[in-house]
Amino acid sequence: MISSIGWLATALVTASYFFRNHKTLRIMQALGAVVWLTYGILINSKPVVVANIIVAVVALYSTFLPNRVPAPPTATPETGD
Repeated sequence: MISSIGWLATALVTASYFFRNHKTLRIMQALGAVVWLTYGILINSKPVVVANIIVAVVALYSTFLPNRVPAPPTATPETGD
């Protein structure tokens, strides 16, 4: 039963790479990390738990925060002067 949770987590993280939409990809990665977190708790593995808390938080943080990177300046057509 416990190994099934690990396999599910593997499938979710792997599937996340097939999404083109960055938001969907990060949500899937966060979901996979939560399942890995559950697996880590069940097998009593602190490194698995801590690593996946970090992954889930960063994935969700980068998904739901507004884009803070300024947009590049738009190109203006050359006037030929």
